[in-house]
Amino acid sequence: MLISHIHIVNYKNYEDVHVDFHPQFNVITGYNGEGKTNLIDAIHYLGLTRSYFLSTDTHNYRHESDFFRLDGLFVQDETEHRIVCKTQKRKPKVFEKDAKKYERLVDHIGLIPIVMIAPKDGNIINEGSVERRRIIDTTISQLDSDYLDCLMEYNYILKQRNQLLKSDEEHRIDLSLLDVYDQKLSITGSTIFDKRKAYLEELKDIFLDKYEFISGGKEISDLTYKSKLSETALDVLLKENRKKDLILQRTSVGVHKDDLVFLNNGSPIKFIGSQGQQKSFVLALEISSI
Repeated sequence: MLISHIHIVNYKNYEDVHVDFHPQFNVITGYNGEGKTNLIDAIHYLGLTRSYFLSTDTHNYRHESDFFRLDGLFVQDETEHRIVCKTQKRKPKVFEKDAKKYERLVDHIGLIPIVMIAPKDGNIINEGSVERRRIIDTTISQLDSDYLDCLMEYNYILKQRNQLLKSDEEHRIDLSLLDVYDQKLSITGSTIFDKRKAYLEELKDIFLDKYEFISGGKEISDLTYKSKLSETALDVLLKENRKKDLILQRTSVGVHKDDLVFLNNGSPIKFIGSQGQQKSFVLALEISSI
């Protein structure tokens, strides 16, 4: 998949700009604040229907603008596709492929494979597990549309279950409804676990090879997928932790608690690794996803 052209209107600091790309290699240069990162983010947006840096579009609109538009030409197997994103404040986002509107934005995910590497990614090791799961979920979702559907369903059920747990102020919670949520959460969660495990088993050898190259073979690295589902089925975990969940008023077990553990010479790099080592680990992980 190659990008040959992009037209950006009212996106961040861009008012109206056309950019052509070389089919083999591109270098984007400019002074600070001129929009180099914003240009890359616009491409990311056309691939994954969202900004890499911002979870909402509030700050993606150019100053005093109430809409932005991204229009890109991509070439896949010698076939050109035109992807257009249209957004307007307080209106649903629209994505089109070759002038045909997507009914669901998620149906676009995977058409344009994107791997984003940014300076802030080095913090992923020291931040919470949410960011580490995001890397894996974003990559697998582009490879497997069923995984993305399953992940969205899991998050929706999880939200409903947590709302139900929070309604237990007078211990009058509907346990039969909780049983239904647990059953659905178990099915989708188990599928997500299996797909993550399979993907990471395949990724691990590539990751180890990339990190060995980056470190010059001077360090022994490892990548471990940490999940309670490795030992116990999710339906059992939910039953065992129901009393705890009722007290906490949130779901304390499930794939939304999974994590990646980076090891350097047998110890967690989060605690013993230098900034350079931590950035090298994340870089090797992201390059392995390409």
